[in-house]
This record gives sequence, C-alpha cells and structure tokens, in this order.
Amino acid sequence: MMHEYSRALTILIISILILGSIVSHGITTKNRFIGYKPPLSQASIVLDGNPDDWPVPKPMHPKVKLDGDIEDWYTEANPIPWDRITRDNAVTDLTNPNHLLYVWDYGNGNKYTYYRGEFVWFDALGDQRSGYTDRLDADISEIRVTSNTTHLLILFRVVDLGVLGGGAASPSIGIVLALDTDMNYHNGNTTLIDGKTHVPSYAPWDYEVLIDLSNPAVANKKIIYGDGVPVSNGGSPLDIYNATGSEVSTRSDAFVADSANDCVEIALSWRDIGVLNPWNVSNVRLYAGVFISDGYGKPLVSLNNSDFIDVLSAKNSDEELSDGVLDSWIDIGFNRLPEPVYFTHEILDDKGYIQYWSDLTNDTRTDYIPNEAFDTDLLTETIWINSTRLNILLHIKGNVRPTGNATPLIVLVIDTTPLNETDGGGPLITAPPGNGFTDTYLGGRLGREANYTSLIWIDPLQDQVTVIVPGTTVKYDVYTGSNYIAYDYHFIEVSIPTTDLGELKPPFRVETAVYALANPNSTLVSSSPSIQPNQIIDLTGANAYDTLSPYPTYGTGVDNGYAVNGEFYGDVDEYIDTFIPVKIATRLINPVIQWVSYDNDTYIEIGEPANASAILQYWNGTGWSPLSGGNVTFYLVGSLIYLGWRLTDSNGTAYMDLDDIARNTSISSGTYRLMVRYDPPLEYVKGLSGTEFFYSSAENISVGNYTILNRPFIESLPEPYILPLTLLLAVAVFTLLRRRYSGNHD
Repeated sequence: MMHEYSRALTILIISILILGSIVSHGITTKNRFIGYKPPLSQASIVLDGNPDDWPVPKPMHPKVKLDGDIEDWYTEANPIPWDRITRDNAVTDLTNPNHLLYVWDYGNGNKYTYYRGEFVWFDALGDQRSGYTDRLDADISEIRVTSNTTHLLILFRVVDLGVLGGGAASPSIGIVLALDTDMNYHNGNTTLIDGKTHVPSYAPWDYEVLIDLSNPAVANKKIIYGDGVPVSNGGSPLDIYNATGSEVSTRSDAFVADSANDCVEIALSWRDIGVLNPWNVSNVRLYAGVFISDGYGKPLVSLNNSDFIDVLSAKNSDEELSDGVLDSWIDIGFNRLPEPVYFTHEILDDKGYIQYWSDLTNDTRTDYIPNEAFDTDLLTETIWINSTRLNILLHIKGNVRPTGNATPLIVLVIDTTPLNETDGGGPLITAPPGNGFTDTYLGGRLGREANYTSLIWIDPLQDQVTVIVPGTTVKYDVYTGSNYIAYDYHFIEVSIPTTDLGELKPPFRVETAVYALANPNSTLVSSSPSIQPNQIIDLTGANAYDTLSPYPTYGTGVDNGYAVNGEFYGDVDEYIDTFIPVKIATRLINPVIQWVSYDNDTYIEIGEPANASAILQYWNGTGWSPLSGGNVTFYLVGSLIYLGWRLTDSNGTAYMDLDDIARNTSISSGTYRLMVRYDPPLEYVKGLSGTEFFYSSAENISVGNYTILNRPFIESLPEPYILPLTLLLAVAVFTLLRRRYSGNHD
C-alpha cells in the first residue's frame, strides 16, 4: 500500500514540476522612430517665404498645467534631476550635455538664460524699494516663460507669497506685466498701471497685464479667469489692457496662485495679446513689476516717482525707478513652434536629410545699428536636401526685408570634406563681388583654419543668391521669380540645385554668419563716410553681426587665439570656431525586457531574473548599420524610473542586466513600458575634441507593457490552472487507491 501512495505522490510532484518548468518570456515590440518622417520623393516646398510647409521639431518643454505646481517647469521641483535650472546652477556650462547653457549674468543675482524651450530670469533678492525690504511677497525672485500654439505661459515667483485675497486690510501684491508683441516701436503705450511709472518712448508696450492678488476672489490654488471687465469696476482680478486702455481679457486667459510654491502661474491667449499667427512670433518684450495693492487694481502705497516696490531690472529698484522710468526689459526670442529659443541641433526626418538648428538670441553685435540689431539676429536655420535641391529656411528675429538702415546678408559656409581641413577654397570667407569684404575666417575643428568647398550668399536687398566655389567666381546670380529666393518679414527661403554644390550628403560641415548691408537710403551712409550703400558694414575685427553657435557672437577676451565664451573678440580674433557638422541620423530599435518566468505567467515577480536590451543603428547613406560605443540609457515609464546605462557592442546592442528587478524597493508594483534614449557627446562645441562625426539623439518606447509585482513568483500561480490541476491529481490518487483497496478485497 505504501508503494502505491509513493507512486501517487510522485505523479503529483511531476505534474507540479511540469507546470512550473522554466519558460523565458519577452514581449515583442514594434520599431518606432521618434520624429518627423516626410517622404523625400514627395517633399515639396513652395518658395514663398511662408514656412508653413516646412517641418518643425517636437516641443522641448513639458506641457504646463495651470495648477500652481512647478514640477512642469525647470525649477527645483522638476522630477528629472538634470532638467533643473536653479539660481545656483544657472552658470555658463557648454561642456555638460545635460545643461548646454549660456547665461547672461549682470551680477548681484541678476541673470537670465534659455533652457529647452524655457526662458528664465533670476532677479536679485532683497532689492526692493527702501523701507520695504521686509515685504518678501514684493521681492521678485524669478520669472519663467514658455509657450505653445495657443498660449504664452509665465511662471512668476516671489520670495514669500504670503496672504492671498485679504483686501486692503491684509494687502498682498499686484503684478504688472507689460508686453510688446509686434516689434513695431511706432505704436503702443508708455504709461504703466500707477500713472507715475513710464517706459521709454522708444520701447512702448502693446498690452499690460494686471493680476491683483489682494482681491477677495483670489484664493490659494484657485483658477481665476479673465472676463473683460476691469477689476476696479468689480471684474476679475485678471485684466489685460491694450495700448488704448481697453480691458480685453477673456476666459481664455487665466492665472492661479500657490502660496506653497510662492508663485503665480499665468496663461495668456496669444490672440488676446494681439498675436494671430503664433508661429510668426519672433520676439516678446517683457517689463515686470509688483506693487502693494488695495484689491481693486490700485496701489495702496504711494511712493516718489513710482509706486512699484520691485521691478525686473539689473539695478536695484530705487536706482531703476529714480526717474520714474522703467527702462529695463527683456527681449525673449521664439522659434516657430513657438517656444523660447535654445541652442539645439535636431534631425527632422529618419535619414538626416532635414536638419534644424536653433541659435542663441540677443547675442548679436550692435555697432552702427543699435536699434535694428534684431534684423541680424539669427534664430533658427533648417536645411532640407531632397533628390535634386538644397532647400534652406532662415528665421531672423527682426525684418529681413530691405527697410531701415541695414538689411541682413547671410552666408552658409559648406565643407563637404569636413575631415580634410586643407582642401577647398581656403579659410577666408569671400564676399560676393560688389559687396565689399568680410575679413572673417573659418576656424577648424582640430586646428586654427579650415577650408570651405562652397559659399552660399543670401542677399534680400538685391534679391540675389550667389554661390562661390573654389576656382570659380560667381556660380550664378539670380533673382526672385527664378525659383531661388523668397522672403517675408522674419523668414527667408532659398532653393539651390545640388548639382551646383558637388556631392552633398551627410556628413558635411556648415557654418552660418549674418552680416549687414547698408541700405541705399540709410542714414548711416550720410553720417559715416566709411559706409557705402549696398556694401557690407565694416566692423572692427570680423564683420559678422551674428553666427550660428552656442556662444554669443562676441566674447569678453582672448584665450589661446580664441575669444572667451564667444566667436570673435575685437580686432584680434576673426575666426568662426564652432564646428557644426550635419548630424548623422540614428535610431534605437527593439527595446525589450526579457525575464525568466518560473510560473509561466506574464508578470515579472520576485525571484525571476530580467534583462533589458535595445539596438542602436546609424544611417550610412544607403542603409542602417550598427553603432558601437553608444551610451544608451534605460528607463521604466509609467512613472519615470531611471534604470542605468550601457555602451553598445560591435553589433550595436546595449544589454543591461536588471537582476531581480521585482525585489527593487524603488520600483513599485505596476505596469510599465521600457524607454531607451541615446544622447551623443557634444563634440561640435568649441573646446571639445569628441569624435569625428556627430550623431543625432534617438529615443524609443516599447509598444508592449511589462507588469512588475513585488511578490514571490510561487504565490502567483494562475488561479484558473490550480483548480483543474487539483481535481486531476485528486482523481488520479483516488483511482490508484481504489485499485489498491479493490485488489486487497479480491
């Protein structure tokens, strides 16, 4: 009888082992390229100066939710540690790929920067008007600006926001934001809300925003909407006044105050501040100040010259307002998305034939044309190579049309053999015949000089595109109507046959510089004998007003032949040194998590080892090849959880052992996707050697979900199998025992 029981027990154990046999699981994923993928065979650009038919990059800035929370800005509360721009870490750092920053520092804590679609101004602390330094709610700490296709978004922060909605008995502050959105300095208003304070007559505002935090309608984290009725007449404590004094706010405008974060989050409809086509916004001029409010839009405290307690300024508020004029403002440059600009270089297709750059703004020289420097301030550049033509889209902050004293003259310097710095036409950037001279040189990636293979000069004043190649003077010189150039306010479009430029495929080097031509009716011509009509304005040192670079055009000094934190310096340094190669396209495919399942279910549980992998490839001109030595970062997304990074092997595979991931206490039970990210080194930045070519960033997310459960795998044997198995074993044991007993009775 014991023998039969042993046999039954053996059958039971074998059955359990069969069900619990080791099975390796991996959820398959679909390859996905993150970006714009136009069919090059169907690519079509209408040469009309309108950029609508050109691709744009994805927004860089997180979506902002109007709730008073600040984690969707690049503040200290941002969930990604390396995406935090704070007063302490806002320093010029062009070697850190996570913070490619150039910071304009005015001293005493006054500085501003741009970072991934966000403008940030840090105001000096404790610089309120005399006698009011104890009003911490009236001490501006920082102002941040971003935007999307519908709204201009502002985060306004003070040192300690304090009481809200207390009226005159317990007053808070009134916030004033004056905006110039049309870059037309012949219209607008110069008087601010208190009637005492003015802005300069040459820099008027178009719209003035008033937010009264003393008003009884204001409460912590309560969204307040505009209603078109002045707060002084019982309307919403959010007013928008146009230049004639009419209140034009609507329910599309809103703000919310949060005492915990000492902030006011503001959303202003582009249409309500006079912008009908947001992609055409290239600049917003911003004045800002605070006063102690009575709750109905009026200052509760009257001071000499101005009732403002603190203002956006590099000076302290007493000094800034001593004459009753707030002549400190910030001009914020925007790209086509629109977002505040940030120095970037993106690939907009899946092969690298559409490339996009965004330049620093407010980084131009102003010699001779101080009130028209916008017209030489390059914001973005896009090149699009199809089977027959090189198409170029340039975005200038000001007006590209021949108006005023100067018209921008732009050159693209191309080197189709970037690893050979001694061939081609030499380092001197030669001006088109009849346009004067440039005395500007092309600096090398490894040495001081590099030679170009072609120059493309774009001249809106003469409606001309001129191509210069070594050994040939002017390749051609054609006019509008011949399908080569068109322009409209901020934008210039150019289309050139690729046959005129030699072999043009990635990688090739491109540098861009902006000069200024004196217009025939320019007052500069009559006032300065050295300036000739239709000629390049001759500056001290290099004649370029702006260059495509992570640096300002002109630096503060010379260091080993290079300008310090700038492309040029005075009459000593005349080299464009930033190496800007066209990026080589990359992609990450097959992001997958695999694990060993001991219970044959679809969960990753404690005791089940797992690994993650992905394959990194680059476009070699005709197909995709593995890219070795690439740094691939792994994340779990649901909530963003950093897993680590690995270098790719010779097959382009990045493999990461996740060990017993379900036992990791920092990863809670839940359903996730695997995200992989590749970011190349920034070797095109001056001072970094890097590698020979520059690769694009790549990102991919698994289509399949992965469920992680923080429990031992033995506990999760699928219930539907347990009952049938138990019944089967019970029947088997019962049958064996019945036979045994039946045999004994026989």
